Amino acid sequence: MKNKILSFALACIMIASVLCTALPVFASETVTVNSGEELRAAVAAVADGETKTIKVGADFSIANNSSNGGNNESLVVAKGATVIIEGDNKTIDVMTDLCTAEGSITFKNLTLKLTTPMIGTAKGGSVTYEGCTITQTGGRSNNNKFGAINADGGSFTLTDTTLTIHNGTRNDTNSNVAIFKLEGQTTKGTVNLNNSHIKLADDAVYTKNVYAFYDSDSGSTLNINMVNSTIGVKNTALKSAGIVNLTMSGASSLTSADSVNVVEMLGGAETFTLKMSDTAEISNAETSEANVLQLDQAKAMNIEMSGDSKIVNNGSGFALCGHNGYDKTTRTFALTMSGNAKIYAKANHAINVQHDTYEKIPATTITMSGSSKIVTDTADKYALYLGAATSFTLNLSDSAALTKKDGVTEGAVYQIAPPESDVPADGKLCRIGNTYYASLEDAIKAAAENDTIVLEANAKVANTLEITKNVIIEGNGKTITSNGADGFVKLTAALTVNNAIVTTDNAIGDHRAMFVFVGSAGKVVMSDVTIALTNAGCKGNCAVFSDENVKPGVPFDIALHNVTIDTQTSAPNARFLAGNAGGALTLTGNTSIKMNGNTIINVSAVDEAFNVTMEDNALIETNNGNQVIYTHANVADASGKFIGTAKPFNLTMSDNAKIVQTKSGKNAIGLNNSQRPVSVANIILNDNSVIQAPGIAIRVYTATANITVYENADIAGETSDVAVGGVEGGKTMLPESVNIVTFGSETLKMDVGTLYAPVMADKPTMRINGTSYGLRFTSSFQKERSTVIKAAFGTLITKADTVANTEFSAAALTAANAKFIDIKAVDGIDSGVSGSFNAALVDVKEANHNTVFAARSYSEYTFVNDTHKNVKVTCYSDVCTGTYADAALAQLADIKDASETGYTNDVDAYPVLDAATGKYTWTEGKKYSKLNDAQYTAISAIAGKK
Repeated sequence: MKNKILSFALACIMIASVLCTALPVFASETVTVNSGEELRAAVAAVADGETKTIKVGADFSIANNSSNGGNNESLVVAKGATVIIEGDNKTIDVMTDLCTAEGSITFKNLTLKLTTPMIGTAKGGSVTYEGCTITQTGGRSNNNKFGAINADGGSFTLTDTTLTIHNGTRNDTNSNVAIFKLEGQTTKGTVNLNNSHIKLADDAVYTKNVYAFYDSDSGSTLNINMVNSTIGVKNTALKSAGIVNLTMSGASSLTSADSVNVVEMLGGAETFTLKMSDTAEISNAETSEANVLQLDQAKAMNIEMSGDSKIVNNGSGFALCGHNGYDKTTRTFALTMSGNAKIYAKANHAINVQHDTYEKIPATTITMSGSSKIVTDTADKYALYLGAATSFTLNLSDSAALTKKDGVTEGAVYQIAPPESDVPADGKLCRIGNTYYASLEDAIKAAAENDTIVLEANAKVANTLEITKNVIIEGNGKTITSNGADGFVKLTAALTVNNAIVTTDNAIGDHRAMFVFVGSAGKVVMSDVTIALTNAGCKGNCAVFSDENVKPGVPFDIALHNVTIDTQTSAPNARFLAGNAGGALTLTGNTSIKMNGNTIINVSAVDEAFNVTMEDNALIETNNGNQVIYTHANVADASGKFIGTAKPFNLTMSDNAKIVQTKSGKNAIGLNNSQRPVSVANIILNDNSVIQAPGIAIRVYTATANITVYENADIAGETSDVAVGGVEGGKTMLPESVNIVTFGSETLKMDVGTLYAPVMADKPTMRINGTSYGLRFTSSFQKERSTVIKAAFGTLITKADTVANTEFSAAALTAANAKFIDIKAVDGIDSGVSGSFNAALVDVKEANHNTVFAARSYSEYTFVNDTHKNVKVTCYSDVCTGTYADAALAQLADIKDASETGYTNDVDAYPVLDAATGKYTWTEGKKYSKLNDAQYTAISAIAGKK
């Protein structure tokens, strides 16, 4: 194929002068830096086995170094490298995720003001802060940690350091936030706090959980060492599913201000070990209704307390709760107390080691000496409340004691098995507080607003439950089996279900559901739940969730976290969600939905927008039906003809979320049909999220659709990624408007062929035209195998700082009133042409020779055939960054040892690139260049050599 080089009009850009100095050549073990770029380069220059001290010589900022709008760390420490940053009480404003350490990095005596979430990632290395003040504000809604450990042996250490987190760090309702997070099933990490303090500022208001420590994988190990350090959060301070070793000494404290468990072990946890000494304390607020330590899912619980250490519940829950309602494994609970150690509950049992009627109970050993105490300050509660433990040993010596209100140490200070007076004669299936009920129906009827019903055994529900007030069902791993012909529940209020299996014996009727929304206040929240349907229990096109099958319908509000539904073989006709209204569907925390009904999600959005959010590895998959998601409208005019609705369909995916259709020739998402159009559909894919199908990934009929695919995300249809228009029911349908934008994607398969994004060169080069010089960005493109008549090509250029926190697209830069240039081809390119094109900044002012410029090329496809005339597709390349000075150095380094064709001008000094450091060093000696004397002199000045 004949290549055709595009001819572009040259463009100049006037950018405000920014005084920058050339990056230094680091030859010694100690260097001084005065800018973010210098610091980044200095850290990157430290190799395996090297130790380097970097001194901060001035206050400065670290701009974002990412091509995707702010998602990559700025400072990268190589494995085996040791970096020490001496701050000298300077201030650094950080507008990017701060660092990734496979080696070791230490920040000393610095004030760090971060406007993005990450204070660092310990990728097998160590991140240390000494004598630092760190404030964190702002951030991205798809990032859920401040410090991450994602390889074995990674560690964070804070010494004489304060970390304060302000408002704006998390601005959505869907994902949890962790100050320190372990990532990966086998990760082993350590956090050390020495005379350091972590706190949420008064303005730090969050809409989801904020944990000090979070680890969701049962195969990992988290070591926490606190010395004279404090951690105060508003939500759970520590939540883990792995092995936890927590050591607290000195005046250390771990507190929470909300009504949640301060420490909580998740399902599958192996061991929780706590060692407290001196005046260490774990406590909660007076308003809390939760427990301080909720350890009932750990297989082994080991606690050692000495000195004046305390575990205190100031609210209405337990100081420590542990039981075995989740599997049939015998668990152990060992507590050793000495000195003046105390476990105290103001209004409940101090320690509650619950029993379960059908499971084995923890083997409990408590050894107390000195003046240690286990205390409840309530006369009708117990210092120690035990189920029928497999074994129980209590060793008391010295003046150690279990006490009740007013210091009572005799009589019923501890209790084994529940008081029989609280248990009805006809059974003890579930309870609210200490009141037991023989059936879940009875408990639902008796429950007050926001009551929690705790299952003590598997439950069978004879009839459909009516949920008319907000209730919580704590399943304790039990099974709830519904026999209701109209499903499990009808909702006019909120139902929360945790840690349970929900299934059905009776056949749910055709077009009916397990969970039926009746009133607009209906809501379902589930966490750690399995929903199981059998073919016998699901007749026809039944669903898990639906409205009452009336028009205009009832909006949905469904939030599922770590929920599993797999009916592909057990109930192949079942759907997930069907109804006549919009609402909200939120899937997080490894939620997996695998069903094979005709359409997994079939919603007619009417008076409500239909918003679907998928995060944290959420999956929806089918191997049957027409598509995974199908949405349309059921609004009719006075004559009965269906018309569109202005309410949109919004789908946002991130954090490895997937929508997968595996049935040969079938589609993933269908937007509208011929008679019932949805006016607007917005689809956004982030963070490795995928929509894929062996047919069409997304089919757009008559909607106005906006589809945005960011870097590392993908829409992948075997037949077509996106198909626009088509024929349904014998009627040809054309789109009103379709706008597709992809970032960093090489190809986009449309039903008209394959569209290509340009491929941009890694580095900019010098543009030389006689005595005119510039910074040139080069892109290449492939031919379009399509019916597209023309494709417009161009390049956007701006300062790298401009796109540090702004999407790098023409629309986003324009909306932000940012300075940039858009260099376009003079004419479009005919179909079937391949080639390359250049865009350049010329006559760059000296003050901007060391400014980092960013460029991104694009291809913009214009469809002129009848089917696609309202479709616009813009495909962006990856981002290229570089400085004018560096391009000049690279040009000067293009030399030969001997004169040859094209290299005839001899020079006496020239730059040589050090491949290890990426730096140029000026060297004297005779070489040959393609530049003439005037050009060599001019370009040397641009490179910084006078």
